[in-house]
Formats: sequence, C-alpha cells, structure tokens
Amino acid sequence: MYLVNSVTFSPNGTQDVSGSHDKTVRLWDATTGAQVKTLEGHLHGITSVAFSPNGTQVISGARDPTVRLWNAAIGALLETLKGHSSYVSSVVFSPNGTQVVDIFRDETVGLWDAAIGALLETLQGHSSFVTLVAFSPDGKLPSLFVSKRWISKGLADILWLPPDYRPTCIAIWDEIIVIGHSLGKISFLQLKKGPKLII
Repeated sequence: MYLVNSVTFSPNGTQDVSGSHDKTVRLWDATTGAQVKTLEGHLHGITSVAFSPNGTQVISGARDPTVRLWNAAIGALLETLKGHSSYVSSVVFSPNGTQVVDIFRDETVGLWDAAIGALLETLQGHSSFVTLVAFSPDGKLPSLFVSKRWISKGLADILWLPPDYRPTCIAIWDEIIVIGHSLGKISFLQLKKGPKLII
C-alpha cells in the first residue's frame, strides 16, 4: 500500500483524481468509486494533483521534479513542465485554465503557459519553501503566500508563525488567509493596509 498525497474532485463532481507515492495519478468515478484510468510517467511519488476548471485536463506534480499535464478523457500526456531543482509541493490552474502555478521546495514559484508548457515567470526570494499559492477569482496571481514559517507578501516575510500555528493546509482569498493546524484549530487572518500590520 502507498500513501495518497493528494485528491480532488472534478469541477462537475463526477470524477476524482488522486496522486500517490506509487508514482501514479488515478482517475475515479465519484459515484461508483470505480477506477477509470491510471496515468503513469512520473519517476517519483506524486505530491499534488488538480483538475483544470473545465475538467478536460489534469495536472500533477511530483518529486521528479516535474509537473505534467494530462488529457483527462483519454489519459494522454500533453506536456511535461521542467525547470526547477527540487520537488514539487503544489500545483494549481488559473480560473480560466490558461496558466499553471507550481510550487517547489527550492523556495521558488513558477508561472507557466498551460497551452504550450512555457515558463512565463519564476518568483524567487522566499526565505523558506512555499506551501501553497492560489489565484484570485479574477485570475490574477496574488502576492500573498504562506511558507513553512512565514506569511509573505511579495518577496517580504511579514508575519512569523509560531510552531503551533504552522499550517497543515491553507486557503487564501484576497487579503484573507485561513490556516488549518495539526492540533485541529483553524486561524483566520486578514491583512489590512496601514502604519502597522492589523490581524
């Protein structure tokens, strides 16, 4: 048995996609629980998976370190995104499905063109690896990130997180951050402009 690291629903809720330490991405029928397809090609365990907003593509990140784009209907590999020196910790599509963001343990964030697999921009300067990034609903990549120990805005670390408040999962909406913790607590943080940081 292998550890499953990531699982998510398709946008219409009819399928699930999972990524596992066994190096495979698997598509499942959400109603029956039956396995539909197995996507193979990664050389190391899968760390993150996601559907495109229209449900036609799946993206997977692994410890290779590569990100792969797949056709969800037939399971064919469309693109392999390479360019980082450490393994992938998270992947996400933009709301319109035209761009992909990946997060690597080399403390960088990559922005890619999903159609041609070209690297558009690399965001560097974080003092620790970034655990999650999200697009805003209008498709713009926000400047707010959460690394292992810090909440960062742009390339500046602005709030240190004590050990009991370090995230197991995170959601970001505009200037609001929700952080889940290992002890079962959830923190809601809202950052406001002013002479001092208001939380």
